[in-house]
Amino acid sequence: PRRRPTLVRTRPTMNEENPYRAPDAEIAAPLVESDTTLPLAGRVERLLAAIVDTVLIVAVSFPLLFLIGYFDTSDNGGLWFSIVEEILISVGFFLLFLMIQGYPLHKSGQTSGKRLLGIRIVDQAGRKPEFWRLTLLRYLPFDAMASIPVVGWLIAAIDSLMIFRDDRRCLHDILAGTRVVVVERPDRP
Repeated sequence: PRRRPTLVRTRPTMNEENPYRAPDAEIAAPLVESDTTLPLAGRVERLLAAIVDTVLIVAVSFPLLFLIGYFDTSDNGGLWFSIVEEILISVGFFLLFLMIQGYPLHKSGQTSGKRLLGIRIVDQAGRKPEFWRLTLLRYLPFDAMASIPVVGWLIAAIDSLMIFRDDRRCLHDILAGTRVVVVERPDRP
């Protein structure tokens, strides 16, 4: 016959001074402490930086779109491009973004617009985030979702409107674990 395992019940040790007190437990420190000394970037500054970055990418991409015949195809009245071609164009836009903004993001956590407006991206501890975190979590998912017909604009709108929360973090900031702060300068009060 098989023997059943016996259960051993243990009791927590009681406090000698007060037997009715809950057992002591050590509380671990948070994994990432937030440096709240860096002032958050204003909503207007973030908007203006996004506009500067958009103007820059449009100025570079429009001549390229013209060269590949994108505008000729859309004027024909038929279907624009196939899904595969649209995906390739979206991938091309993201690669173009990385070519223009990749080095500044890697170097300082700033795009051209953020540098111009005196703001930068930091992680929750106030450090420059890893480049992979910026590209794969902050920018790529939302660029990809914005390319989805019909719902892309809705996702982009929700992402942008989250700036009105108290912590001024958009959906892309939450996903990447980042926030945008004012650049520390010695000449600022």
